[in-house]
Amino acid sequence: MMRRATQANEGGGWRSRGAALAVGAALLAVAVTLLAGDAAIRVWAVILYDGAVAAAIVAAGTLCGRWINRGLFQRMRAAVALRVAAAAAMGLGVFALVLLGLGLAGWLSRGGVCAMIVALAAPGMWNARVGRAVPWLKTRAGWGWAMLPLAIPAAIALVGATLPPGAMWGDEPHGYDVVEYHLQVPREWHDAGRITLLDHNVFSAMPFNVEMLYLLGMRVRGGPWAGMYTAQFLHVALVGLTVLALAGSGRGGAVAALAAGMTPWMVMLAPMAYNEGGLLLLGTLAIVTGLRAMEGDWRVALWAGLFAGMAGGSKLTGVAMVAAALPVAIVLASWIRRGARRPTWRSGAAYAMGAMLTLSPWLVRTAAWTGNPVWPEMAGTLGAGRFSAAQVARWNAAHSPRPDQRSVAGRLSAGGSEIAWGWRYGYVLLPLALVVGHLHRRQREAMALGILLALMAGVWLFATHLQGRFFVSAIPVAALMMGLARTARGRGIVVALLIAQGFVGWTGLGVAERGLVPRLMHFTEAPWAAAVGLDDLSMLLPEDGANAVASGRPVVLIGDAAAFRYPVPSKRLYYKTVFDVPADAPDAAAAWTRGIPATVLAKAIRLVNESELRRFAATYRNIPPASVAR
Repeated sequence: MMRRATQANEGGGWRSRGAALAVGAALLAVAVTLLAGDAAIRVWAVILYDGAVAAAIVAAGTLCGRWINRGLFQRMRAAVALRVAAAAAMGLGVFALVLLGLGLAGWLSRGGVCAMIVALAAPGMWNARVGRAVPWLKTRAGWGWAMLPLAIPAAIALVGATLPPGAMWGDEPHGYDVVEYHLQVPREWHDAGRITLLDHNVFSAMPFNVEMLYLLGMRVRGGPWAGMYTAQFLHVALVGLTVLALAGSGRGGAVAALAAGMTPWMVMLAPMAYNEGGLLLLGTLAIVTGLRAMEGDWRVALWAGLFAGMAGGSKLTGVAMVAAALPVAIVLASWIRRGARRPTWRSGAAYAMGAMLTLSPWLVRTAAWTGNPVWPEMAGTLGAGRFSAAQVARWNAAHSPRPDQRSVAGRLSAGGSEIAWGWRYGYVLLPLALVVGHLHRRQREAMALGILLALMAGVWLFATHLQGRFFVSAIPVAALMMGLARTARGRGIVVALLIAQGFVGWTGLGVAERGLVPRLMHFTEAPWAAAVGLDDLSMLLPEDGANAVASGRPVVLIGDAAAFRYPVPSKRLYYKTVFDVPADAPDAAAAWTRGIPATVLAKAIRLVNESELRRFAATYRNIPPASVAR
C-alpha cells in the first residue's frame, strides 16, 4: 500500500511539477512577446535587466527569511510554495525595517545598503541545497496544472512594469499616487541620504514597508529613476508571491492561487509601484499561519503576529482588516464550534507580541515626529501634528465617503458597485467564495474565513472612503474559501468559472467598454511602445515642464504634486500635496509657494496646473482661491 501511494504521488515525465512549470514558463514567454508586439525586444531587455535586479533582491530576502523562519517551518510542515513565499516575505520585511533604522540614523549610503543585504542574507546560505528541489519537481503536479492560465495575468504584469510610472490604466488604479509619494518620498530620502518627515508631503509620515523596498532598489541601482523599474518589478514579485503563498496553503492551494491570480484587481495592481502588494502578501501569510495556530500552538501564532504587523506596516488598513480582525475571527469561530479546541491565552499573547514587534517601529517613528503614532489619521483625537484645524478637516473630508454615500443605504450601494458586482473583483470571486464557504460551513476554518470576510467588509463600509481598492486584502480570504472545495467535481466547477472570469475580465466586452483592452493595446502603439524602459521622464512632460527641467533653474509646482515626473535634484524642486497647502493664504500662488525662500522664488520657474487648481477648489475643503498670479 505504501509503495502504491508513493508511485501515485510521483508523477514523473509530463505529469510532474517540473513539466507543469516548464509549460507555464513557455506560455509566459509567448504571452509577454505577443503583448509587447513591436516593442518586444525593448520589453524583454527591461525584464531581463531591471527584473533581474528585483529578482536578486527577492532572492536575498528569501535567504534572510529562510533562517529566521526555521522554527515556523518545522512546526507547520509547510509546503514548498508556502515556505518560499514566507521566507521571501519575512526577509523583505526585515530588509524594510532595518533600512528604516539606517535611514533614521542617516546611514543610507549605497555601500552600506548593499552590505546590509549581504549581511542579512548570508546566514540563509548555510546548508542551502538547491538539489533538494529536484525530488519536489519530480512529484505529480495534480491540480497544479489548473494554474497554467495564470501565465496570462503574469505576462500582463511583467509588460506593464516596463512602462514608466504613471503610464498604466489611467483610472483606478491610476499612477498619480505613485509619482506623488510611493516613489517620490523614497526619491527624496535617497537624495537626502536619510529618512525625515517632509513638511511638503504628508504621506512621508505613513508606514512604508513596501516603499522601503523601492528605496532599497534605488540605492542598489544608483538613483531614483535608475531604480523605478526595479521598484515596479518588486511590486510584481510581491503580488506573485501572494499567489505562491496561496498555492502552498493546503490541499486546495492550486484553486486558491487561481482564484486570486485571475482576479482583475491583482493584475492591475501588480505593475504599479503601490503598497497593496505588501499588504496582500503579508496579510495572506498572517491568515494562513493564523489558521494553523487555531489549535493553540503559540509559536505559530507568534509568526502570524509578525506577518500581521508587517501587513499593517505596509498599509494602515491592514491594522484593522488583518492584524485586528484575524484574532477576532479565530476566537469567534472557535466559540461557535464548541467541540473544537480553542486558542489559548498564550497564543493570543504571542500573536499580539509579534504584531507589535513589527508594527511598532513605524508607530514610534511617526509619534516621535508628530506626537500621533498614526498621523495624519485620527488627528482630531490623537494629535494634529503640524496640521491646522482646517487641514485636519480637509484630510478627513477627503478620506470620508461622499455625502450621498454616508447613509447605511448609500454605503451598501457603494459596496455593491465597487465590490459585489464591480468588474475589478471579477464578478464571481466573492459570490463563489460565499457559496463554497456555505457548503463547508461546519468546518472551523471555513467559519473563521467567513467571519474574517464579514469583519473586513464592515471595516471597509464604515471606516474607509469606499474605494474598491481598499478591499483587496479580502481577495486572499475569498481565494482560501474557494480552496476548501474538496471533491474533484466541485474543484472542476470552481476552476472553470475562475478561468472564465479571467478571460471575461481581460478580453471581454464588459471590460473593453471600460477601456482596459485599448490601454493594453498602448503597449504596441506609439507613443507607449517608445516609452518602454524610458529613463528620462521629462520626455513625457508638457513642453513648458520639459523646458523647466532643462533650464537648470529651481522649479516650483503649483497645483501639482506629481513631482517624480520631474528629473531634477530634490534641492531645486518645490511642491506641496494638496493636504500640505495652508488654508489661510490669500490665493493659490501664495499657498503653494509658502515656505520657499524669496531668493529661490526670484529665479524659479513656476509651473501652474490650472485644471488641478480648479478641481481642488471644487473637491477639497479650505482651499485658497484658484486664481494664480504668474
